[in-house]
Amino acid sequence: MSVGYDLRVTKRFCVDNEFNNIELLIRNAIDSIIKSKGTAREQIAKDKSVISEEVIRAKKSFVLKTLMLDGSVSLRRMVQFHQYSIMRLTDELTTIEEHDLDGFYGGQTEVLLLFLQSRFREYFDMDAMLPEIHRKKSVASTKQLYGEIVIRLSGNEPDNKTWKENSKLSDPISGTYVREYSFKVVNPETGADIGIRTIRDTIFVEPGGDHYQVTNRKWATNDYDAEGWRNMQHSDDRPLASYSASFSSFDSTLNSQQMISLRVVALGKKLYKGNNESDAYIKLE
Repeated sequence: MSVGYDLRVTKRFCVDNEFNNIELLIRNAIDSIIKSKGTAREQIAKDKSVISEEVIRAKKSFVLKTLMLDGSVSLRRMVQFHQYSIMRLTDELTTIEEHDLDGFYGGQTEVLLLFLQSRFREYFDMDAMLPEIHRKKSVASTKQLYGEIVIRLSGNEPDNKTWKENSKLSDPISGTYVREYSFKVVNPETGADIGIRTIRDTIFVEPGGDHYQVTNRKWATNDYDAEGWRNMQHSDDRPLASYSASFSSFDSTLNSQQMISLRVVALGKKLYKGNNESDAYIKLE
């Protein structure tokens, strides 16, 4: 499913909404703010502790209810019903977006969606359209994060160039290419799911006379801890060492005797390692 949120499940199956209290609180807040926009700050202040506590309670209640289900089909229905319901509620928040400057209400619905996605990933509809508020927040946070990463790395990059300066270079090959992917982390002893780890794999390509300097950086974050993004320089899946590569216009590849070739396509907008056609690195503009 690529568009909209399919709530037809509610017509065919009896599903209790474990998030009902949260939805009522947020919808009441929406109505109150629309009717009296000048009271938005007071409304948010009043709701913060109540809704935050209800989110915690609802997540615990949801997990307990899933333990009583009789199979994966029932669990999928329950997870996706709550997913679509919260997504639809989040879309309603666009009516008060300008008054909720800190994004409190959208933040609470995001907490619930991330809970469903990380705890019940195999049943979560990954193709459902991301709510607009969450999409805009994701874009903004990604830009901010890459800006912070570039500042940290700029002192170690050749000629002390920042990504911003590098992006202005005239040739289409130079630039910063990024691939982000996630996977489930499993306890090696018990086989139980721990959570989701996300990797941001970045390749910097800079000109160096008659060749290009290629530098790789990797960062990781887990949804089950509060450590944030961590440099993977000393991890088992550490980034590649920096190296020089020559560019072949015949097959649009960056080549080095020591490293796998990097193939640049789409007028320099994408980069692939070797013959891999599925894991693209996207160039930051």
